[in-house]
Amino acid sequence: MDFAIENTIYQAEVGMTLEEAEVILTEARLKLDADIEYEDNAEVEEGLIIAQKPEAEQMVKKNRKISVK
Repeated sequence: MDFAIENTIYQAEVGMTLEEAEVILTEARLKLDADIEYEDNAEVEEGLIIAQKPEAEQMVKKNRKISVK
């Protein structure tokens, strides 16, 4: 039996809506963390993601939760 953990690389969600990010994450077999932090940012339109953790383009374990602001 092989117990290797599958990994995936996901694309950036910064600048996307929550709905768009959820689609991207689902396709990458990842999850959007339900504990979303909201903050005002004069440089980004309201309703768009301004930050994420971990950052995009990194190798992460499948089914991991991705945090966004």
